[in-house]
Amino acid sequence: MKSRIRAFTLIELLVVIAIIAILAAILFPVFAKAREKARTSTCLSNQRQIAIALLMCAQDNGEAFPPDSEKRSWATYLKSYNEPTIYDCPSEDLKGNNDRPEYGFNIHLFDTALGDIKETAITLLLADLSVDRDGTYLASNPNSCIARNTADNNLCVAARHNTGAVCTLADGHVEYVPANADGSIGDAIRDKGWLLTGVDGKPWLMVKPLSNIDQAVVDLTPYGTEGFWNYDDLTFGFFKLAPQWMDASTLNVMPLLPGETAPSQNESWWQPKTSAPPWKIKANTNAVRGWAGGDMTIRGINQLGILACGKTEGRNAAGAEMRLLVKDDTVHTVTIGVAMHAESLSRNYTLAGYDSFAATTPRVTTTYKGYNPVAAGVTNTVLVGRMTFAGSSPEGGEVKIRFSTPNPGHVVGLTVVLFD
Repeated sequence: MKSRIRAFTLIELLVVIAIIAILAAILFPVFAKAREKARTSTCLSNQRQIAIALLMCAQDNGEAFPPDSEKRSWATYLKSYNEPTIYDCPSEDLKGNNDRPEYGFNIHLFDTALGDIKETAITLLLADLSVDRDGTYLASNPNSCIARNTADNNLCVAARHNTGAVCTLADGHVEYVPANADGSIGDAIRDKGWLLTGVDGKPWLMVKPLSNIDQAVVDLTPYGTEGFWNYDDLTFGFFKLAPQWMDASTLNVMPLLPGETAPSQNESWWQPKTSAPPWKIKANTNAVRGWAGGDMTIRGINQLGILACGKTEGRNAAGAEMRLLVKDDTVHTVTIGVAMHAESLSRNYTLAGYDSFAATTPRVTTTYKGYNPVAAGVTNTVLVGRMTFAGSSPEGGEVKIRFSTPNPGHVVGLTVVLFD
C-alpha cells in the first residue's frame, strides 16, 4: 500500500507567505535603523578624527584655524593630516574626500585664534553638510561650509542620520542631534544654545542665532559688561547705561507699529500700567503659567523685567527698534533677551542688524521659526540672540538693530539689550 505524500495546501502556503511579509514589514525598518545607527557611529568617528586634524593644523599655524578657503574646500588644508576617506559620509551616495567633503566647517571660524574662542564646548565646529545629489554643491557653497548663510534655517546642515545630524564642537567632542518634530535640524541646533562663532572680532556676524532657551533660569550675566538697557517690572522703570563708544542720547528702544516703517519716538509707549496685569509676565513661571515667560538673570538680579509685550491705545506691537550712533569702527556685540507669553512662541521672529538708519537690507539677520511649545514640552519662553556690529568709519556711524514679527499682537516682550 502506497503512503500518501503530505503537501501544503494553497491556503497554507498563502498564510505562510503573509506571515513572512508581515514580519518583513516589521523587521526591515528596524534593520534600516540599525544600519543607519552604524553609519552614524562611523560619522561620529570621522568627525572626531577631523576635529583632531583641525586642532593639529591650528597648532602648526600660530594657534589659529586656517584662513577662508574661498573657492576651494576647507578640507584641502588637512590633506597632510589624515586620509581622504574620512570625509565620506556612509549615508551619502556621493564620494566624499578633501576636495569634496561631506562634512562642513563652520564658516565663521576661519582665521580664528583658538584662545579667542570663549566657550569651546558650545561653539559649533563641524556638522553633516547638506550636499546636492547631482554633486554640484561646490558651485553654491564653494568652500563646503556650514552656517554660510544664517538666513538658511538649517544652516546648511543635513539631517541624514535617522532624521538627525552629527555635529562637532570646538572642544573636540561630537554629538548626535535629532531634528525637531517638524524636521528642522537648524532649530534643533539653535535650541541647544550653541554658538556659531566663539570670537566677537568680526562685524556683522550672528554669534548666536535667535533661539528659544528652555531653561528655568537663563543666565545673561557674562554679557553687558560695557552697557545695557532693560526694564524692571518691580519698579516700573528703565535701567540704562550707555557704553563709552555710543552716543548716550540714542540708547532707546522704540516700538515698531504695524504698517509703519519707522519706529515710534515715544519710548514710554512701552511702559506697563499697574492696573493692567497682562502687560507683565510674572517671574514665577509655575505660579502663573498662562502668562509665563521664564526667568532671566540680568546684572546679577534674578528678576524678569518685561517691557510691553502687547498693545496699548488699541494698537498691537510688531517689534522694537534701536537707532544707535557709535563713535568708532571697533567691533561691538549686542545680546538681546526676549520673554513672552507661552502661546507667542508659535510665531516667527527676526533679529536683524543694519549699517545705517535708512538701510532696508540687513547686514546680518536670523529668524526664529515658531513652533508649538506645548507639543514640544517647552516650559519657558525666552529667546536669546547675539550679533556683532561696527560703525562704518573710524569716526563711527549709524547702527540699526531691529527685533520684529510678521504677526503683530501681544507678542513682543523685548526685555534686555546688552552691549560688549
